[in-house]
Amino acid sequence: MKDNQTDERLGILLLYPDDKRAALGSPGFRQVFRTFSCADDVTVDWGWYDERTGRVILECRTWEKQCYNVVALSVPFELLYGNAVRILSALNLEPEKEKRKLNDPVVVIGGAAPTINPSVARVLADIVCIGEAEAFFSELLRILQSYRFSGAARRLTPMTGTPVPENVQVAPDISLPPESIDSSMLDGFDDPALCAFEDAGLVEVGRGCSRGCRFCAAGHIYLPVRHRAVDDVLRDARTYKGKAGRIGLVGASVSDHRHLKEIFRGLLDLGFGLTTSSFRADMIDDELVGLLAAGGLRTVTIAPEGGSERIRRIINKNLTEDRILDAVKTCNRAGIRGLKLYYMVGLPWECRSDITAIIDLTAKIHSIFRGPGKKITVSVNPFIPKPQTPFQWCGMAEPGYIEKVYRTLKRGFLKMSGLSFKPMSVRTAVREAVISLGDGAVGKALVETVRDEVPWKKALVRHGIDINRLVHSDKPPEIIFPWDDITGEKRKAALRASYEKAQLTAQDVQET
Repeated sequence: MKDNQTDERLGILLLYPDDKRAALGSPGFRQVFRTFSCADDVTVDWGWYDERTGRVILECRTWEKQCYNVVALSVPFELLYGNAVRILSALNLEPEKEKRKLNDPVVVIGGAAPTINPSVARVLADIVCIGEAEAFFSELLRILQSYRFSGAARRLTPMTGTPVPENVQVAPDISLPPESIDSSMLDGFDDPALCAFEDAGLVEVGRGCSRGCRFCAAGHIYLPVRHRAVDDVLRDARTYKGKAGRIGLVGASVSDHRHLKEIFRGLLDLGFGLTTSSFRADMIDDELVGLLAAGGLRTVTIAPEGGSERIRRIINKNLTEDRILDAVKTCNRAGIRGLKLYYMVGLPWECRSDITAIIDLTAKIHSIFRGPGKKITVSVNPFIPKPQTPFQWCGMAEPGYIEKVYRTLKRGFLKMSGLSFKPMSVRTAVREAVISLGDGAVGKALVETVRDEVPWKKALVRHGIDINRLVHSDKPPEIIFPWDDITGEKRKAALRASYEKAQLTAQDVQET
């Protein structure tokens, strides 16, 4: 590529803050690459971060700062912000935008994490992209091209002009979610053997979820629900012929697709095996699981989230125990060999009986799904309050409580043969909560921890952050959150109404 001062093409380096397997397994990252690649007057390269070596690996060329006008990062979840800081440092770019040099590239950050709460991204990025890629790309490219050709980003590119305004953002209030989804990939990008699902080509089946679980950010920020047409899904699948043995279907609510069985049959007719993410227990039936088994799927994932119907009603996960057990029986009849269960603990208004119910429900599942070669994996995560959800006003349970619950569950699961218990690290969960709920001060503390190796808790104290107040305390109704500017008053009021409904549900169920 020519020097930026003479080359008329916009040079973009797109990076993923995790390994190559994760990058290839991210529909959002692949969609960003596809859209950049199709744009006029743009040259895009892509790469990823190798944690083992601390290096940024590029697919196309060796990093040279003068080759690129833009460094763009996709951050799908909060714990990857640390790698985003490492990437910028590895490229000899100052992680904090206010400290970067005049001739540095524009840094753009998008993805689910900044869409939920852009505060940390605003510390790092000159432009924060909030929402779905297709919705803001034309505006983003217009902004970048304008800076590139007008010289308006003198401190960001080697041209004369004025700095990019700090308040430049691409946000939902200027671009609505796209009605159609085209997540098909370009040749040369996909490598199924390296994806998160081994030997599987990934195909997006839809976005959004209509279930409204009160803890789930993805179910509240990616609306309305949009499912892709069967023909479009199968068209994308055909591009993997001769490259992958299986098709991995991805989406927030794969099992809610109205024509999912038709998609499965079409994929089987094309000669592909099948793999997918978790299923809603109330969507599982003999025909569905039979198709999965015919496609070679040996493990089905079900997420009860809570052990008792009481707690599931509170979190708006409206699954009865009978429906969950029926789904397990269906999987057992179809010859499924593995079952993965997901639960959360430390949920709002949780009682001791809700924890006991996890053991009891799992024991009933174990009594059904057992025998030679059968395996059950139980993953348990602490509840983490997420921005832009009804539970953003709730505090996270104290670490001591979570550890005590883990010990209780471990004892309860010991007598269940063939069962593996995998709890999430409490320390990791608390760090995720801090980054998820924090403002710009948390972003600065994170930079100090990663770049300067300042201990995490010390960095938080230095920036005036009280973990107990930020993470473990319930919030008053009138609190102003750092992400309120993108939530909007009407949505916040609706979220609060859902929170209060959950509170009433907890009281009613407790009284009865």
